[in-house]
Amino acid sequence: MRTTISVVETANTLDEALAKLNQKYGSRILSVTHRYKTEGGILGLGGREIVQVEAYITEEEPESRRQIIEKKAEEIREATRLAEQVKRESDLSKVMQTLLLKMESLEQHVERNAVRSSSFMEESSHPSIQRIRSILIDDNDFSPFFADNLIEGIKRDFSLGELDDFALVEEAILQEIANKLSFAREMPKSGTRIIVMVGPTGVGKTTSLIKMATLALTRYGSRDVPLDIRLFNMDIYRVGAKEQLGAYGEILGVEPVTIYDAEELKAALQQAKDADYVFIDTTGNSPRDTVKLAEVQKILEVTRSADVHVAVSATTKESDIREILSRFIIFGYKSVIITKMDETRKIGSVLTPIIEKRVPIAYITTGQEVLPANIKAAGVANIWERMMGFSDEVLDRMIAKAEEGKR
Repeated sequence: MRTTISVVETANTLDEALAKLNQKYGSRILSVTHRYKTEGGILGLGGREIVQVEAYITEEEPESRRQIIEKKAEEIREATRLAEQVKRESDLSKVMQTLLLKMESLEQHVERNAVRSSSFMEESSHPSIQRIRSILIDDNDFSPFFADNLIEGIKRDFSLGELDDFALVEEAILQEIANKLSFAREMPKSGTRIIVMVGPTGVGKTTSLIKMATLALTRYGSRDVPLDIRLFNMDIYRVGAKEQLGAYGEILGVEPVTIYDAEELKAALQQAKDADYVFIDTTGNSPRDTVKLAEVQKILEVTRSADVHVAVSATTKESDIREILSRFIIFGYKSVIITKMDETRKIGSVLTPIIEKRVPIAYITTGQEVLPANIKAAGVANIWERMMGFSDEVLDRMIAKAEEGKR
């Protein structure tokens, strides 16, 4: 009987931990699980996030499994031949006949397992599997670990004949990606909605916030009943931030209010208690600047009922996205907004950690101009349409099906 044991490896990133395990144990790895934890720090601040991967491995080399099966099968065949010889030479007792039947049944079981093992190897090396893996990793920049997890389901559920239909494989992979994504539902407008945008420097927080404001105006406002919108600026460190928000305020017909501390924010919110929307722009901070993050979070404590969104750029590398999502969790964000979707052709690096941490996507934004057309509520269709390497026919069919389901 094969014995399994568990081993644990820690590293700064998931890929690094997996690489260490693979180097040590290779094909002896049966399955892995992982979790993120913070090392060091005080009261949750200043710590370093690491990933801990636990792997279950076999104590025997997987290469010896086939040899063991073949050896056992040969022993069974030899025993069966001897029993058959005895059967021909003399009448067997019922016990011997039963034993013979059990041996024959066991031999068939071993042969079936050998066939399954052979089939699994064929599936792993099937051209469709190799091709779809390349599309996921090379064309879309998904992590190898994420891609292999998707492919495992295909190898489990598809026959060799079904793998020959590559369009079917494409559809299944796209659907698996959709199943792993989650999207934030826009709440019906009721009372004063407070929208807070947080995130690192340079990801387009301010323009995304104003795009959300223009979207609200076009969706809920009218000439007869205009929306009452307020803009608060907490970005007091960035040069030109006040002027930028002021220019956007002129477009919206709103005078932005600059906020320096929690008391000012509390007073401003009291004055805006009858407004339809309050949009709050915050200081862009490095996810590693825990002191600044804590300062901003302290000010925002008075906005407990706010919808907090964290903005991340589609051009940011995977490890940095993962760190942003982890560090900005102190703000209690409800969803993520993916910005600059038009500036990259590979969105797997931003989607992998979002899926991994199960964060709902609220909006995706494109372009520098503040227009309603440059912000869209996130959904399966506008994620699929940015996938690279998949056939146009399959993508068009899947997108049309998703759009039809929304009606």
